[in-house]
Order: sequence, then C-alpha cells, then structure tokens
Amino acid sequence: MGLRRLCWTAKNCGATALTLTDSMVACLAFEKGRSGSSGLNALCRRAAAYSIGCQIQWRLLHITTDRNVADEPSRRWGPDFERPSDSKHRGRRNTIDDATQGIRVDAAGDFTDFVSNFGNPTCSATSSCSSASTPRYFLEVFCGAGRLTRAVAGAGMRALPDMEIAKGHQFDLLNPSVQKVIFDLTRDGRLWQACPEECLGVALPKDVAIYLNGREKAQLRAHRLRQAVAGRALRLAHQDTDECFLLDARRYLKTHPVVFGNFTAQDLAKLVGYFGYSGPQLPARLQLRALKVTQKTLDSYHRHVQDFQAWASSKRQKVTAKNLDRLVVRYLTQLALEDAVLPSEGACLVFGLHMLKCTVPKADFLPEAQEALAAWRKIAPGGMRLPVPEEFVFDMATLAIDEAHPDIAFAMALQLDTLHIGFPAGGRYNKWSIVAAPFDLGNSTKTGKYDDSVLVADKADRAWLTEATQLYVAKVTDELFPSLTLAKYEKWLKQAATKLGYKTPCVMPHILRHAGTSNDAFRKRRSLADIQKRGRWEAKKSVSRYEKHALLLKRWEQADSNRNQTIRVRSQALPRRLLSALRQR
Repeated sequence: MGLRRLCWTAKNCGATALTLTDSMVACLAFEKGRSGSSGLNALCRRAAAYSIGCQIQWRLLHITTDRNVADEPSRRWGPDFERPSDSKHRGRRNTIDDATQGIRVDAAGDFTDFVSNFGNPTCSATSSCSSASTPRYFLEVFCGAGRLTRAVAGAGMRALPDMEIAKGHQFDLLNPSVQKVIFDLTRDGRLWQACPEECLGVALPKDVAIYLNGREKAQLRAHRLRQAVAGRALRLAHQDTDECFLLDARRYLKTHPVVFGNFTAQDLAKLVGYFGYSGPQLPARLQLRALKVTQKTLDSYHRHVQDFQAWASSKRQKVTAKNLDRLVVRYLTQLALEDAVLPSEGACLVFGLHMLKCTVPKADFLPEAQEALAAWRKIAPGGMRLPVPEEFVFDMATLAIDEAHPDIAFAMALQLDTLHIGFPAGGRYNKWSIVAAPFDLGNSTKTGKYDDSVLVADKADRAWLTEATQLYVAKVTDELFPSLTLAKYEKWLKQAATKLGYKTPCVMPHILRHAGTSNDAFRKRRSLADIQKRGRWEAKKSVSRYEKHALLLKRWEQADSNRNQTIRVRSQALPRRLLSALRQR
C-alpha cells in the first residue's frame, strides 16, 4: 500500500523509498523479490510492476514490534491488555484527552476556542521547532485512535489535538467554523505540510493512472499513444515519460532502465507475469493453455462462463462434472429461443469451457453440447460483412484528396490494419511489407500466430502503391497516421458516403479488409489459398464466402445510378492523383 501511494505522485518517480516494517517475512520477501508463498509471490510481482513503472528504488528496513507505533493495535492481544470488544458498548467520550501535550478540553467547548489560544502550547525543550520564529504544529485529521499524534508528541514536537468526529461535535469537519480554522492555519503556514501539491487536486499523469487503476481497466484502455516505425533507431529520451516508443527487441529490457511511459500498462503487466481475466492469475495448469488465445478472447470466455454459472444459480442447479454437459445443452436451448442471441454466444461458452474447465480429452468433453451448438448454427447461420467494389473505395479516396486529406486516401488504399511497416532492402527485396503481431511485443494474432507478414503492392496492377508508400512514409516520423484516429476515420467515411450519394455508409474501416479480398477473388488476382494466407485466416471456410461474386456485384445498388460511370472514371484516375498529392505534401 505504501509503495502504491508513492506511485500516485509524479514527483516520486525516480526516487528512493524506505519502508519500515515489523514483519520479517514481508521484509525478506520484498527485498529478495520472491517467496515460497504463492500469495506473497503475487504481491512481489505487483510491487515489481510499481517499482519498474515509476522507477522507484524501494527498500525495506525491519524494526521490532515495540518500536512500530502505527502497527501497535494489531499487537495488543494478550492477557494484560484491554480488547476493543470490552469497550464496544461504552458511551461517547465527553472529554478529549490530548495525549500529546497533556491538554484536556471539555466536550462543551469548541475546537476554534482552543486553537485560538494555541500560540504557546507546551513544547519540549528539546524540540527542533522551539527556536522557529513562526512555530508550526502537527495536525492529524480523521485520526481514528490518534496513534500518530501521540507518537509525534512523544518525539517532542508540537502537536494539536487530533481530529475525529467520534470525540465530539466540536471535531466535526462538516462544521464550517472548524473548516475555516484548519484552512486559516494552512494558509498562515502554521501546520507542517507533509502532502505534496500533486496530491491536492492536481491531475496525475494519464499513463500512471491507467496502470494503477487496475489490470482489468488497463486491459481496456492500454492502447499505444504512439506507434513507432520498425527499423528506426530507438529513442533514448528516458526523461520524457509521456512518450511511447517501440521496442526493437526484448534484449532492450536487459540493457536499459525501464521507465513508465516507454511501455503501456499491458506491457508492464506481462513483464511482471500477470495472466488471466481482470487481474487474478489463472491456475498454473491453465497459464500456458491460455496463451493460445488473445487476452480479449480469454476475457470473453470468462464472461460467458460466468453468465452460464449465474444462470445455473438462478435455476438452483449446482454445476458439477457429471451434469455440466446437460446444463450447457439446456442453457444453449434457452439462448437459441431468444431471437436476439446469435450462435456465436453459445460458441464462446463451449470454447470457454474447453479452455478453462476441460480436464479430460477434448473428444470426451461436452459431446452433447457440441452437437447442440452445431444444430443451432445450422438453423441460424451467421451473417457476413458485405464487401464493396474497389471502385467505391477509390471514389471516396478521390474525395479525400479533393478535401486535402491525403492521409485518409493513402489509408484507404493501403488498407492498413497492422502495427509495423517493413522497409524495402533493394534488389529482390524492394517491397514494403506489413508485419502483424511481432513476437518482440508478445501479442499474437487472433489465431495465435506471431510475425505474420503481408507484402504491399505485390501485384503488377498495384505498382503505384509502392511509390505511394515510399512518398508517404518519407514524411512521417514516429506515427504512420499521427492526425488520423479511428473515430475521425469512421466519421469522415460516413460523411463521404452522404456527399457522394451512396444509400448507406457502405465503406467503413472494418469493411475494407473484406472488400480487398472480395475484389481479389472476383478479378482473379489471387486464389482462395493465397487470400487465406494473406488475410491470416485459419480455416478455409472463412474465405469461401469470397467466392460469392453475386454479393459483390449487388452492392452496386448502393451507388447513385447516375454516377456509375463517374465512379469508374474517378477510380481509374486515383493512382495518378494520389501520387501527385503525396509529392506536394
């Protein structure tokens, strides 16, 4: 908890922290970084993440119990000590005994009256503050038992009565007069200021807040703020904690200090060994198995399994290994009767149970549920994203050039859906390429593959795209599309569809992937096997839909019939216009 509080303040980044503890077990575990206890090991990993993320050197010092003032109540159990339950039913105290200075204040009195006369309180002759021209005082609010105030007074420092509502109405911090006194003392510099200004209403750095809010929130928001181009020199400006840059290799972690901001929350979580859904670790037997799928898929499996368990509880059914198959079939049947639920919901449950609950051969696990799911899919086949002719895409890209948005035009032409661009090496390797899910970052594709690559403009009729890529990348530095976000991209495409007279927003970012493959199959640029490999689809049935050329031709109904010829002419002129626009950037 102490280390986490330090991470809340930006000024503490890069500092050295010392924690005093009377727990020898905790001291040895955190100092060594590991423990024989699985629970304590999890805390060590979390502490490592905080320490690495904020670059705080954290050290612990063991002290004996009788010297640890803050932890005194937890050590009070014994035959000679009063237990809290002994005074549970006692009435509220009518007097306040300030153990710090030996001052006694009546409950009928007012805190403001007392503070107005505190100019010369009793102070030890050995106090370090006795010689100050404007003496300062220690004030503890929401003090509880007031142990900290007693410890400060015992050290010979000036201290005011600790503030706790249980001591009487005169210590009620909701009272405006009491608030005014405390504010006046603070403004006049009469109190020791132990809280940095970053804790008083100043926003924390966004990256630190994202990580400290928890693994489950970080998983939803840990998107890279900057995407660097692979192959460029690694930026070494470690002091700039707001810049994100790309790891060239994992060996960087072994040779450079880790500074928060250079990595996302997801990177740090993986670095310290987090697995599973919303923070807690998966059992050891499932950790390697779970790596076959992405974190997003694993989270979906957990949610569907939890929904199933909640449904079983509502039916007063206890889920066991013997009745699991029967209950899943019953649950799938109920979902199938709901028109708004697709078979994919049932598939997530079945696959999730296979991933998280299967302890027998897969062929023997949930056989009846798998048959029920297959029947559900047959009577309610899933839909598909309808492709569009490439002329529609080039028509909108031409409009983007007319409106001075060459980045949007280039994005549509490139159909970018990846993280890294590979630079041409000349000769036989004079091609741009896209590397999807590089192994260095530890993120696989949805099929569990690493380092998939796609050549850009590998066909003769797209040779112009090679030159366009070279012209565009020459003008960018760290990000391929620095001023283009997904929201802006989608908004512009919707507006473009209206301007050009299309009936619906038929061209959207998620449709471009399917539009390209459908047009490749229709124009026989590539075989289905090549399309499957280029699109990184695992199953052959995933690409069989692109043989349905009638769906592609029917999409011409979306365009204004009076613009059909104009669309064709504009699409043919796009390569020349795009190259011209990129040269003029």
